Amino acid sequence: MVVDEALIASVRATLPELPDQKAARFASQYGLSAYDAGVLTASRELAAYYEEVVRELPQEPKLAANWVMESSPRP
Repeated sequence: MVVDEALIASVRATLPELPDQKAARFASQYGLSAYDAGVLTASRELAAYYEEVVRELPQEPKLAANWVMESSPRP
């Protein structure tokens, strides 16, 4: 079976951002530590919530991260 590169690219474009990729993006885009980025991307819901909060506080991504991590329920 031969799979066309165009098909691979189109399927790859439809995949959601994986947790490790999202953590790396959070670290680079928001200047978060690897630990904070890992905590915030441990669940899809928490990561989405953080991104909603950081949209309201774009100048304070670390403050938003701290607030989200402190206010989220512990397992």
